[in-house]
Amino acid sequence: MKRAMKIIATILTIALAVSVISSCAPKESDAGDAPVAGGIALSGKDIRNDPLKIAYITLSTAGIGNRMHELAYEEQLSYYPNVDFQFFDGEYNPDRQRQILNECVTQKYDAVIIEAMGTEELNRAIVEAEEAGIPVITMNSGASAIHTLHIEGSDYEIGYKAAELLGEAINGTGNAILLDVPAEQKAMGRMGTGFEEGLAAKFPNIKLLEKPGIANWSQENANTAMRDFLTKYPNPGDINIVYGASDDIAIGAIQAIEAAGRQDEGILVFGNMGYPTGLQAVKNGSMFGTGFSDIYLEDTSSLTLALYFISAGINSISAGYTKTPVISMYVPPITAENIDSYIEVSHWKQVPGVFTS
Repeated sequence: MKRAMKIIATILTIALAVSVISSCAPKESDAGDAPVAGGIALSGKDIRNDPLKIAYITLSTAGIGNRMHELAYEEQLSYYPNVDFQFFDGEYNPDRQRQILNECVTQKYDAVIIEAMGTEELNRAIVEAEEAGIPVITMNSGASAIHTLHIEGSDYEIGYKAAELLGEAINGTGNAILLDVPAEQKAMGRMGTGFEEGLAAKFPNIKLLEKPGIANWSQENANTAMRDFLTKYPNPGDINIVYGASDDIAIGAIQAIEAAGRQDEGILVFGNMGYPTGLQAVKNGSMFGTGFSDIYLEDTSSLTLALYFISAGINSISAGYTKTPVISMYVPPITAENIDSYIEVSHWKQVPGVFTS
């Protein structure tokens, strides 16, 4: 099973590279229509021997996902001692991310990979980086400015699927809470939209009671929001299902439910990302399900493609893009039925101390 999954991951990575190579012509996507400057000529570099600098700008180094980023990039860079790869803490702050991106332009980085905190705030800095000949790759949370590549999990689809699974579990009748992505990422983080539209399309008898954005993807903020909703809807049966846009958000909701002594009401909670806490919660039955975003595959693909762009001398401007190319990766739903198989092949088992069962 492990070997099969590794082979599939390798095939996917190769397929992604081929798809991007063929996408040098303008390509349709949802990533925006912002104008770009005229074409520029870039010279490719020797990615094995030339000294290179690549930046990774996170949402925040405080998140558990950063442990997987470190593992993935460290492994992939083990054969590239010439690459100076730097992690930068975005501090959940688009202004800080913009400052870092501007510094990367000044310091002439060869590529930038970024989890953009704001979909609009970073546009000017992204365009300036591209105009300076730097390919910018956004991960999951993107930006509307045209740039070299956007890589994402199939977020809308997993939100829609979560609605189907939860709706079926309560026989199509009841009340739902949606703890959505932060407001500034609503345009690019579409799992909540998928959930809401999935409920509306499939289960007209399920009422969506509340749908706040949870600032900073914070477990604590989700806990606070859920406590307020449990007070507002105090009776058994008032709330039947909860969808959290990330496992941190879903875990915050579960904590609030348990603190209120309402864990026996059968409130079903579904998360997203497949973090160790989420996988363990599905395993022990406290969470109904989650979506498994393969962070390791996203990271390794982003680096492989960044090196390709550097070697070929390609970015959005040199290639004449009129749209940002987008690669969407499959996000399977994880429930009690398949949790064991995904734990077995998860790269989280390679990260010391974060997933032990």
